[in-house]
Amino acid sequence: MYLELITPYIGASSEIVAQKVEAGAIRRFAIASLETDPIYYDEEYAKTTPYGAIIAPPNFSRTFYMPPVRPVEGEILPIRGRVHGTQEFVFFKPMKAGDTIYFRSTVVSAREKQGKSGCLLFVTFEHAVLDENGEPYSLGYNTSVYKESLLKSTDPNRFTTWYPMIPSDDWLMKLPCGGAKYASVGDTIGSVEFPEITRTWIAQWAGATGDFNPIHLDDMAAERAGMGGCIAHGMLTATIVTRVFSRWLGKNGRVAKSHTKFSSPVKPEDHLVLDAIVVSRAETSEGIEVEWEYTVKNAANFTVLAGTIAGVLEAKA
Repeated sequence: MYLELITPYIGASSEIVAQKVEAGAIRRFAIASLETDPIYYDEEYAKTTPYGAIIAPPNFSRTFYMPPVRPVEGEILPIRGRVHGTQEFVFFKPMKAGDTIYFRSTVVSAREKQGKSGCLLFVTFEHAVLDENGEPYSLGYNTSVYKESLLKSTDPNRFTTWYPMIPSDDWLMKLPCGGAKYASVGDTIGSVEFPEITRTWIAQWAGATGDFNPIHLDDMAAERAGMGGCIAHGMLTATIVTRVFSRWLGKNGRVAKSHTKFSSPVKPEDHLVLDAIVVSRAETSEGIEVEWEYTVKNAANFTVLAGTIAGVLEAKA
């Protein structure tokens, strides 16, 4: 019933995406895997081994961005709601810290069967991790299971990937890029609305920074700590602030320094708004330095962040 939708794409591949194997990422994965071998952590020790460098644990390839096979994934078949049925790996050689790998996904087979709740579609993908010569580090074979109820669903979110993606749109489009060039003392940016703070975003920040403090991820732990539930990392919000001013400064400017006071915790589902005013503008040896005072408030009008941030425009060579 659904098999005929996929059969024409058996053998189809994704784009090939180059990615870097980083020692820091290997370390985080090894810690999460309870690995104790210093080959995954200690560069000096690793130099004494036959590999001559820190290597990645066998399943490390799962940390890379897996490019989807279009139009199969995300257009014909849903991404959210599918079930990971089986996984097979074939390993050829370890990845080393500093290597550049090339990742390619391919549809290799598909089949259907009737289950208790209706039709089940099984699609197997090959995920190839290749070196610059096209030789494999590893080949992974992942079978995804799609229930009939999922295939019939009309929920538009079913095609949205869980994997972190490069943003496809800029939520700061209303803020003119490089607008700080024309700023004078007393000028305001205006109210800048942040994207909603979600639990997924908080978890993504924890993974990116390695900050797994339970108050950010575990409601019960956060309750015991007197937080009333999970809170976002302070630096997540502070980094969004920096993102605002980076756009305001534009391509010919850069953020030079910042000072932030964390006044109140930010919670999941918070909607935050930033307001800022130019407090100084001066010529320096590097260019024009502009400084702002800013506040970030939640929907209840409580200040969650406040501080100053300065940037340099048209820096001299």
